Amino acid sequence: MKHRTLSYVCLFVLLICGCLTVRPQSVFDTMSGRVTDSVSGYGVRYARITVSAPAGCSDWSGIATTSTFGYYALEVPVDCNLIVVPSQTYHTFTPSSRFISLGMGITDIDFIRN
Repeated sequence: MKHRTLSYVCLFVLLICGCLTVRPQSVFDTMSGRVTDSVSGYGVRYARITVSAPAGCSDWSGIATTSTFGYYALEVPVDCNLIVVPSQTYHTFTPSSRFISLGMGITDIDFIRN
């Protein structure tokens, strides 16, 4: 118990003197969706989903790959607007990208491979 109290005192002193700064962490949630083929309607596997936050919000970015049935999921910060871009060699997508605003749902972020 004596060591724990000493640790709290040291932490408090570091915070007061400015030697230690505490930065709030972003809150994350799961963004998910599906990529389907425009002709067959089946899920597209191995499509790459790149998600990034615009400058000024955070330096966060992430990448997901679709499953065998075209589904993907990725942990994303909920306190930032996001840009979501699908890609796969030799293919285009509709839409080519999506802008997700704060407060919008982050499920069913779907794309169609052309």
